[in-house]
Amino acid sequence: MKIFIDILSNKIVYPSIITTISAQVLKFLIDFYRNKRINWRSVFSMGGMPSSHSASVSALATSLSRYEPDGVFSLGFGSSLVFALIVMYDAAGIRRSAGQQAVVINKVVDKLEDESGKKIIKNNLKEVLGHTPIEVLMGAVFGFLVSWFICYVLDPIR
Repeated sequence: MKIFIDILSNKIVYPSIITTISAQVLKFLIDFYRNKRINWRSVFSMGGMPSSHSASVSALATSLSRYEPDGVFSLGFGSSLVFALIVMYDAAGIRRSAGQQAVVINKVVDKLEDESGKKIIKNNLKEVLGHTPIEVLMGAVFGFLVSWFICYVLDPIR
C-alpha cells in the first residue's frame, strides 16, 4: 500500500493522473452538453474531445520541465517530449485511421450472411479509436494548463 501512495504522491506522476481524470470528466461534460443526456460510457471511452492520452503525456512533460534540475534541457523532459509526440501522432494518425477502416469493414460485414440468412459476425469493430487533430491539440493544451497550474501555482517553490 505504501508504494501505491508513494507513486501517487510523486510530483511527476500525480499531475498526469489528475489531468487524465479531469480530461475524462471534461469529455463526459462535453458529451452531455452536446447530446443533452447522460452517457456514462463517455467517461471511459476512447476518442472524443479532449484527447486524454494527449493531455496525460503533455502533463508529464510539463511536470518534468518543472521538477527536473535542468528543466526543459533535461534528458527526462526531452524523453517525455518525444514520447508525447509519438502518442499524439498515434492518436491522430494511426488509431484514427484504424477507426475509419473499422467503419468500412463493419458495413461490409453487416451484409454477410450464411445460407440461412443469419449474420455471420454479430459484433462490430469499435469505430471510435482515435482523435481528430483538434481533439489531440486541445488535449495537449489542457494537459499543459492543468499540469502547469498544479506544478507552478499550487507548488510555487521548488
